[in-house]
Amino acid sequence: MAKKSRQEELIEIITTRLAELEIDLLIPLEDLPDEEFNDLIKEAIRLREMLRSLSDFE
Repeated sequence: MAKKSRQEELIEIITTRLAELEIDLLIPLEDLPDEEFNDLIKEAIRLREMLRSLSDFE
């Protein structure tokens, strides 16, 4: 099996975390404090920007 490049590893890690965040955001809003919801959204935005930057170098 070929070794993955660091870029491929980062893309995989970010993609996995974005999938986890998507699941976390499916929690009914009344069960999720506003601050935690906002933190999840900020993290998702930051990760999408990182993924976009990494994808631009392909």
